[in-house]
Formats: sequence, structure tokens, C-alpha cells
Amino acid sequence: FLPAEPGVVRERPVTQHLLSNVVIERSGQDLRAESDWAMLRRNQEGGVDVVLAGRFRDRLSRDERGRWRIGERNVVALTRMGR
Repeated sequence: FLPAEPGVVRERPVTQHLLSNVVIERSGQDLRAESDWAMLRRNQEGGVDVVLAGRFRDRLSRDERGRWRIGERNVVALTRMGR
């Protein structure tokens, strides 16, 4: 969230998505994963507001080439700006 030039705040708010606290567990042939997320937006004053925050609950399985892919995702919103 650093401005392009010192002391200059962008005219248009910019968002950033953060992912943290990832926990992955094996469930048979699949994996279960939970992770917390937050969507931040720069405000006109140059500060940062939390727009949304929540948790992803995912089921991952291997595709035909053996790569892990998200097969199911549940999104739980925990908070919204102004609440």
C-alpha cells in the first residue's frame, strides 16, 4: 500500500486480498483446508479499511495429472466494513 511517489495517495482506492492461518489435513484420498482471508482497501486518506474478512473451507483432490485442485469451496464471511 505504498504510494507511487512519497506523499502521494492514489486517486482511486486499491484493494488487496490477504490469506493466512492455513491448516491442511488429510481426509482419505482428499485434503481439507481452512484459511482465513481479508480484503483490504486503501481509503482516500491513505489509510486502510477492512472491507470483508472470513474463512475458506476447501476440499482438495488430485486431477488426472496428479495435481492438487480445489474441488469444493465454502466461503464464510465473518465481518463486513461498518459492522
